Amino acid sequence: MLKSLTRKPESMTSRPPGTIRLLAILARNSVLRFLRFQDVQQQQRRIKARRGRGPRRDRPAQRTRTARKKSLGVLGVLSILILPVFLFNALNLSRSGMQGLAVAVARSMPAGDVLWLDDDVYWDLRRNQLYGEAKLRTILERHGVKDTSRPPARSIVEHWREHGEHSFRYRSRRGPLLLDAFAWGSSEARELFLRSCAVLLAVLIVGLTCMSFGSAYATLAGGSWVPAWLATFPVQTGSLTLARGLEYALVQALPWFFIFPIAWQMARVAGIPLAFSTALACTVSVLFLVGGVRLFVETWLRMRFSLARLRTVQGIAVVISLICIGGVFSVVMPSGLPFWLVDIARATPTAVFTLPAVATFSPAQPIDALVGALGVITVFGLACFGTTRIARRGAMQSGGVDAVKSRGTARWKQNTKPLGILRKEWLGVLRDRQMMAQVLVVPPFLLAMNYFVTPSMAGKSVAAMAYGVGLYCSLGGSMQVLGSEGRALWLLYALPTTLRQVLARKLVAWSAFTTLFSLVPILMFELREGPRPVGALVSDCVFVAIGAVAAAYLMGSLSILGAEPMSDTVRRHPKMRFVYLMFGLASVYMFGLLQDAVHARLAAAVVFLTLVYAIWQRASERLDNLLDPVLVVRQGVTLLDGASALLVFALLQALSLLVLMKLDVGDGFARLGLAFLFSAAITTVLLLFVIARRGGSIMHIVGLALPSENTQKWVVMAAVVGVGLGFGASRTVSALQEFGPSTTLPGEGGLVLVLVAVLAAPIVEELLFRGVIYRGLARSMRPSRAAIWSALLFAVMHPLPSWPILFLVGIALAATYERSRWLPASMLLHAAYNATVLAMR
Repeated sequence: MLKSLTRKPESMTSRPPGTIRLLAILARNSVLRFLRFQDVQQQQRRIKARRGRGPRRDRPAQRTRTARKKSLGVLGVLSILILPVFLFNALNLSRSGMQGLAVAVARSMPAGDVLWLDDDVYWDLRRNQLYGEAKLRTILERHGVKDTSRPPARSIVEHWREHGEHSFRYRSRRGPLLLDAFAWGSSEARELFLRSCAVLLAVLIVGLTCMSFGSAYATLAGGSWVPAWLATFPVQTGSLTLARGLEYALVQALPWFFIFPIAWQMARVAGIPLAFSTALACTVSVLFLVGGVRLFVETWLRMRFSLARLRTVQGIAVVISLICIGGVFSVVMPSGLPFWLVDIARATPTAVFTLPAVATFSPAQPIDALVGALGVITVFGLACFGTTRIARRGAMQSGGVDAVKSRGTARWKQNTKPLGILRKEWLGVLRDRQMMAQVLVVPPFLLAMNYFVTPSMAGKSVAAMAYGVGLYCSLGGSMQVLGSEGRALWLLYALPTTLRQVLARKLVAWSAFTTLFSLVPILMFELREGPRPVGALVSDCVFVAIGAVAAAYLMGSLSILGAEPMSDTVRRHPKMRFVYLMFGLASVYMFGLLQDAVHARLAAAVVFLTLVYAIWQRASERLDNLLDPVLVVRQGVTLLDGASALLVFALLQALSLLVLMKLDVGDGFARLGLAFLFSAAITTVLLLFVIARRGGSIMHIVGLALPSENTQKWVVMAAVVGVGLGFGASRTVSALQEFGPSTTLPGEGGLVLVLVAVLAAPIVEELLFRGVIYRGLARSMRPSRAAIWSALLFAVMHPLPSWPILFLVGIALAATYERSRWLPASMLLHAAYNATVLAMR
């Protein structure tokens, strides 16, 4: 018994967890935190089920406290489904950039059986059908090709003498998404290409490193790392440092969309074996390199600089990162050839191939690649060791708030004047050095860089570049319209205006600012390249302005959804998943701007505005409950459900068509029908599953329940109206063809199309456009406006010749659904219309 009394307590003999144990705990907590939203949703469904049963008679009804508000759900699923759009755009841009870089190298070192020329020179030679050297020299002089050009005039003439005119090539902006190995004329040209790739990767790594701790969404001055409790935490400092370094290294999304696509295309063009593995190794090396450097630099700066100086450092880092990222984008944009990068690569010493992560593309593999891999490990290890040494000395220099220096009372009268909402917003930008650099310094730099670096741009390239500039301009202001209030948010509710009106004023101001910076590059290139047709100029200005305003409201909505006023820590910026979601949705409109046709841009604008309004509707409904600990959710489907389902349906249909074309299955009609059936089935199942998980009857929510009376009346009326609309459309079938230019439906493909048009399309499209989208629009607008919007969206999702008649059909379908509240009535009208059009053909 005496021995048991003298035994030391368990807590006194226990040791803190080691590094491996700590990493396992952190990984487990990360997975549980990622899956926690499922538990929250289940708890909310249980609460709704208890409310649905009603209060018991022996006690009054009570408000039930719910879990912490979560804005994931449909937005989280949408952010995951938007990843294919990200990857497609990244591969498309990297394809254009690497193809242009390879052509630039080949034209700088002309050799081999193929000679690359400017597009205009190439087509001039093809049109004139050369018969002699004199005519060739005349054409070259006409286009200003001299002995100092790339390639020189003498090389073109000598190549024509040896190989003939059929050996000339030009840079085609079209081609497969993944490039094949380039036909290098010599080993020196291939080595110069690899050297250019190394320089490009080095610039991109510097830009990503500066962006990691200089971005507005980094916590450099927030005090979340190396706080005061670090010295008393019962875990070794080295273990915490290593865990933080692994988090910085592994939890990064930008390298996978910047480094990996470019490295993959580089390896394929250079003809490196195992191109995918090479790109993967390069990306992982960049992750650990950037993570280690960020860990050490961030900790070192916090130990020595005050919060005000940290903001200044962040502003400088933003400018440096934009210079590097802008240089990379000037290479990958499909306008001109990056000869400047080739010249820099020629002057760069060979030692660049020994740099960490860059050595993956060394022509002297595997020696340089091994040195580069050891360099990454060394840098990451030294960063963790140095950070541990710094962290053991104490916490931050500043406790989180800098002392305010008194500047006297000379302007006390001006300081006592009431400040408006917009003036306070502007003063907040001027006081924040990092935000001031992002809002006032970076946009003019982007404009100057695109004006001087990009040699020639036209049409869709100008519109896409202008929209990108405006998108970045609104990223600093609109994304934090509700970001720093925290628990003081109740003060905004005490204003004589509503919180929705306050935020609307802010978003109007940032929309005007974004639109201004979006239109400036269009006018700049108009002055440099000369006047274009008025229609093209008006199209660029209008659609870029629409995209800029919509992007500002999109960012403001995500800022509202990401606000957590009841949290202990004030988050100045939304979570990164909202930022990635914003970029993914914005890229949908970017794809539309890259089209020359006005109707394609109009369709992209309608779809993008629907997505933006869906998220704004979700954010507006959340404003009333931001400070309420009891979550009162409005029942029914939302526009976000329909917009997300429509986007998923479009993505699945595009992917299905690509797979069927790759497998060479059926003809055009059969492929369209099979792709529609597959994507419709998956989308319908997912949509009904999401609605069912919220509780309630699906039949009543989407309007599938049988009405109590007048069923036969709506069936007859829907059939008559559908046949009448189909007969009217068939009378002008030459101008309004819904199913393509052909007038006959061939064989098996025609049968599939008939089944889709008469059976599958009415069910799926009415469920999407009327059962969910129209009903979601009617939550926040009049039924007439909701009918017009849903009809316009329904029309633009079909071929151009059918837009006018399908717009009228969409209004008739919405009116039928609104009056009957029975979705099968609109389905029958839709089926009758399609069947009549097909029968009249």
